[in-house]
Amino acid sequence: MGQAVNNQVGAAAFFYGQNGQVLDVALPENRPFTYDWTPVWSIRNC
Repeated sequence: MGQAVNNQVGAAAFFYGQNGQVLDVALPENRPFTYDWTPVWSIRNC
């Protein structure tokens, strides 16, 4: 578990698993959220 903040303007952050599947999407908002990073292999900003 840990925290993250998506401070981007107008861009979502996509969290991907080991096989490239989308696990979650973090929409831009200026406040931290708690997230379980265990299954996350990569993050892309779109």
